[in-house]
Amino acid sequence: RPATTAAGAKTKKAKVAKGPSVAKQCKEISSAMKGAEGYPPLVVKMISENLAVCLGDYKEDRHEFQATLASMAEKMLASIKVSVEAKIKESEETLAKADTEK
Repeated sequence: RPATTAAGAKTKKAKVAKGPSVAKQCKEISSAMKGAEGYPPLVVKMISENLAVCLGDYKEDRHEFQATLASMAEKMLASIKVSVEAKIKESEETLAKADTEK
């Protein structure tokens, strides 16, 4: 029925978030995941290529599998963060050591 369809469309439009699209944000996150160490390449690919599918829905509307994939992505990103922070610390120590040797 046309009246029902128009009302449903208005409800869906109200739920659309403003700002950068989820797909664009997921693409950026996906490219960052390519550097994940300690994970099989197929696992990285599986998680990174399906981010938009699971994060495109509101958290409370996600299926259990979507929530699980989001949790795996969160763990992977946390490990990447730790790895990057360790590399930064190592680089800073190397730089400080080089400065003291001058």
